[in-house]
Amino acid sequence: MSTTTPKKKSKAMEFCPKCEDLLRPARDDRGVIILKCENCGYQRVLGNEDSLEGYRRKEVIKHTPKEHLLVLDEEYYQKKMPTTAVTDFKCRKCGYEKCSLVTMQTRRADEGMTHFLICGRCGHKLKIGS
Repeated sequence: MSTTTPKKKSKAMEFCPKCEDLLRPARDDRGVIILKCENCGYQRVLGNEDSLEGYRRKEVIKHTPKEHLLVLDEEYYQKKMPTTAVTDFKCRKCGYEKCSLVTMQTRRADEGMTHFLICGRCGHKLKIGS
């Protein structure tokens, strides 16, 4: 019969009690391991070296600049977007009566989507909604 000591459950993340930002492991001037808030400066002593193990980054993922940014240009809209007939649409620029309806998140996630009507002939954009 063997007995094993259960491992201590490590916390992967802790948040600042003052501003709720992420606490990051660091060392203070004396070399003591602390959890520090980079936003407001709050800090607390973490403890011994073993307790730092749960806070170590397991894998670093590096992204190329192309993976960070998606730019949708006029050509993309012209070629990729399906043309949808809209009954009360008439392009203010060229008078064409077919357009594509495109919905995008242009601001924060807690705000409504923004809708655009894009003329199927000249590509003129009309923003509708918020």
